Amino acid sequence: MRVQGEAMGSSRKFYDLTARERLEVLEAVGEISADDAAELRRVNEAGVLPVDVAAHLIENQVSQYALPFSVIRGLVVNGKSYTVPMVVEEASVVAAASHGAHMAARCGSINAQSEPHRVIGEIVFEARNVSVEKAQSILVSRGTQIQDIARTALPSMHARGGGLESIEVDSVGSFTRFILTVNPCDAMGANAVNTIAEALKNALSQWLGASALVAILTNSGQASVTTAEVELSPESVAVRGSDPEQLIQRIARLSDLAAVDPQRAVTHNKGIMNGISAAVVASGNDWRAVESSAHAYAAKNGTYKPLSTWQVNEKGNLCGRIEIPLQVGIVGGAASSLPVAKIARRVCGCTTVDEFKNVLAALGLVQNLSALRALAGPGIQAGHMNLQMNALAIAAGARGEEINKVVEQLCALPSDKRTSATAEYLVKALRA
Repeated sequence: MRVQGEAMGSSRKFYDLTARERLEVLEAVGEISADDAAELRRVNEAGVLPVDVAAHLIENQVSQYALPFSVIRGLVVNGKSYTVPMVVEEASVVAAASHGAHMAARCGSINAQSEPHRVIGEIVFEARNVSVEKAQSILVSRGTQIQDIARTALPSMHARGGGLESIEVDSVGSFTRFILTVNPCDAMGANAVNTIAEALKNALSQWLGASALVAILTNSGQASVTTAEVELSPESVAVRGSDPEQLIQRIARLSDLAAVDPQRAVTHNKGIMNGISAAVVASGNDWRAVESSAHAYAAKNGTYKPLSTWQVNEKGNLCGRIEIPLQVGIVGGAASSLPVAKIARRVCGCTTVDEFKNVLAALGLVQNLSALRALAGPGIQAGHMNLQMNALAIAAGARGEEINKVVEQLCALPSDKRTSATAEYLVKALRA
């Protein structure tokens, strides 16, 4: 976009401006009001990030956007208790995660394990230009050179024991693919794979006499899956006024439903990702990559399936299991630039990427447990609506001690009276 002279008296491009100047442009062309511009300036100057850091993290930055930073405590994984930071806007997510972690801890520990942390890349050619046989012959004749190129592309990672581990060839549709398996050590691995893939693309294109269509990582994550399991007694998940044995049977049946009904499976998995994504955001990792790989894994056999399963075993206990790919890291990435993300990683205390993946999988499992327990027992809305009263009070303009007072009054009303209009009335009444 080129900034118009009447807006700025300049022909500089929008991305060349400062955040304050961009807001002036948006205000001048009527896309935001003067009050909106003033509020965005105030938020940017008072934000968590220093203004110059925020300005250089993304393009066209105009302000900052804050979400609550929370923690759950007592998530016991492989015998160790973790405090897990979460960043999320939905009131019920942290409460559900905390409750799920507490239920699991009553019965001991969640057991989790991760396959070796690996990331996959692809270098793709048109099959009409490069056959599988021709590509395979290059692997045989140029194998040493391929390893040398990959090592030169990322010497520091190679020195730490990572880098390109293997390369294979296959075909899909009308394409021939070189499939790279990379050990990114404790990093998420996207930059590592892309760097190696692009270095090899140039050499392969020259050797094969054809231009590659693309050279990039895949976010499928299926090369490295994390599993977590938990066994719970009926009493540990009991809901007041209900039969514990019947409750866990209903949870198991809800799991069975998700296994045959993709419509239910989507919401089942969304509940899992409520916890995982919130922890991934807090850690400064790429939550879009984590979510896309999780949902791709759920559909890996051609039908969308639940990522977790629950069943009642021969002892009468409820057993949960989750399998999920988790493309995350504990070094590098946005956390290097985000101070709070650095703190979040220290709070969690994971010293290896596999440990962090184990914690994330366990968090997703207990988040799922809380949701299923609510569905099988009192219903999902009972807890949700109570927690939403805080958000309703704040949206109505309540501040400070007003929030608690408005929430108290809203909770005392019938559910059909807990509306934004009622909240606004209560705020005005308090101030009157």
